[in-house]
Amino acid sequence: MERNMPPDALTSYRILDFGTAFASPMAAHLLADMGAEVIKIESHTRLDGLRLGRPIVGEDIAGGDRGEWPEYQPVFHGLNRSKLGVTVNIKHAEGVELLKRLVRISDVVINNFAPGVMDRAGLGYEALRVEKPDLIYVSLPAAGETGPLRDIVAYAPVIAALAGISGLVGYSSAREDFVGTLQVAFCDAVGALHAVVAVLAALRHRRSTGAGQAIDIAQWEAAVSMLGAALAALAQTDLKRVLAYSTVSQLSYIVLGAVLLSPVAMVGGIIHIAAHAFSKITLFFCAGSIYCASGKRKISDMAGIGRNLPWTMGAFFVGSLSMIGIPPSGGFVSKWYLASGSAQAGETTFLIVLLVSSILNAAYFLPVTYIAFFRTRAEGEAASVREIPMITIPLIATATLSVLMGIFPDYFLALAQGVVR
Repeated sequence: MERNMPPDALTSYRILDFGTAFASPMAAHLLADMGAEVIKIESHTRLDGLRLGRPIVGEDIAGGDRGEWPEYQPVFHGLNRSKLGVTVNIKHAEGVELLKRLVRISDVVINNFAPGVMDRAGLGYEALRVEKPDLIYVSLPAAGETGPLRDIVAYAPVIAALAGISGLVGYSSAREDFVGTLQVAFCDAVGALHAVVAVLAALRHRRSTGAGQAIDIAQWEAAVSMLGAALAALAQTDLKRVLAYSTVSQLSYIVLGAVLLSPVAMVGGIIHIAAHAFSKITLFFCAGSIYCASGKRKISDMAGIGRNLPWTMGAFFVGSLSMIGIPPSGGFVSKWYLASGSAQAGETTFLIVLLVSSILNAAYFLPVTYIAFFRTRAEGEAASVREIPMITIPLIATATLSVLMGIFPDYFLALAQGVVR
């Protein structure tokens, strides 16, 4: 029977982390931070890649590469904190059976192997759903379970190239023949955070329906979300679809703050959660107000509507400024800290990404205000469209909070700095 989800933690759920290296382990440890019991599944015959390499003490690099110092790798321990662990020989039938018994009393299985690896071990979704029909099974392959690139095996630098991020970085100033790359595993972290959100949504779905599901998260697709979603928003004509695509892009700023591992950037990412909440709910309130008052959804149909709905469109303009990052809005505070953190971490590429994304935000938000206030209303357009107080009051309140957050950010900064410490 499905257990009730506590409001602030996943304390009643068990997750099996079959993953290696970065993406799957990061997703699992974030779920552990939310209270879930996470069990990391390992093998002596094939060590997790982050157990290899130069140990934190000593100079035995060759021994580290051979796996002789598996407990002296700080990145491994950082990504696998708060977990239990078990070592199983999955090439042995009894080992596979032991894992299936564990699946029967678990809720989520997560891995970041290439397509087919878990299936060949007898631990694919179809095999495990027999043991646990409501199982949530998450895969994080480089390019997805299907498609022409499904079989590629890639770490974050290759995924960054596929996503076009390496093109933003360009060539190294020291070596003209060397294509630059990010100094942090950005694409791994982006994929991991997408997995966390997917697991939370799947648990909620299972709570409502009793059904499990298989979730395929292509890390390549996740990595393009910051600029890709913003570009997709430009092509939309329905206001709510513009806001929906924009949300995907804005959430990537939070990921950016996390992966830079700079205290200033992390504060910016946390602040952006609140700044985005105030400004985006304002914009959605405004879209709802426009629809309820006039029945309009398409941006092109909103010519002159600002004269009928001045409070609604004024609030929309305020929310747009915060999304773009113009002072004195909360969005300016969060983007200022993200930009400062990028500079602190030496990642000037992210400064470019922030700038380009903000320009795209302006490109699809500001025309809405222009059309509403400065375009001529169509002939015969009903002049009876009026503000609806029950809707207008909340959107004015959230727009005001968005501005107050920019003018008086100390409270939110203190909270964010406390979390980072």
